[in-house]
Amino acid sequence: LDCGQIEQRCYGDIQLSFLGIHSIILSAIMSDTPDESNNNNNDAATTTTTQQIRVSFRLAPECQEATHLTVPPEAIAIPSHLQRKGLSAVMNHLLGRQVEDDDEDNDMEQDKENNNEDTMALEFDFLVGGAASSQRLLRTSLEKEVRRAGLSLEEAVVVTYFPATPAPTA
Repeated sequence: LDCGQIEQRCYGDIQLSFLGIHSIILSAIMSDTPDESNNNNNDAATTTTTQQIRVSFRLAPECQEATHLTVPPEAIAIPSHLQRKGLSAVMNHLLGRQVEDDDEDNDMEQDKENNNEDTMALEFDFLVGGAASSQRLLRTSLEKEVRRAGLSLEEAVVVTYFPATPAPTA
C-alpha cells in the first residue's frame, strides 16, 4: 500500500479514513455518544452515519522529550462527536497501548498479568483552537469546540495533546 493512498474501512457505524495507517479503533471510542442520542427520540437524524472531522494530532511542546508519546502527523478522520474519553482511546490505539473496554469483564488475575506500564492506557487532555493564546481544553465534543473556535474544516484541525494530570486522591 502506497502511503499516499487513503484506505477506508468500516467498523460498525464509524467509517475511519487513514493516510497510510492500518488501524482498528476498538469499541472504547463508542463510549462518547452524540448529544442527540441522550434523548429517546428515534428520528432519522440520530441513526444516520456519523459525521467526521479530519484531525492532525500534535504533542504539546512541553512534552516533546517524551518521544514515546509521539504519533504520526498525518491527518485522520474521526467521528465529530468524540469527546476527551473517545479521543484518549484513539490516542492510546495510535500509540499501541491497551484501550480500555468498559464492556469487557476480566478477572483480577488476568488484569494483573497483562498490566505492563509501557502498554497501559493513558488519559490525555486536548487543546483545540488556532493560535496558542486562543486554545482551550476540550470539555465538549470535538465538533462543538471546532465550531466555537471558528476553525475551518477545509484543512485538518490541529489538536494538541498531552498526558492528563490524574485527579488527586484522598
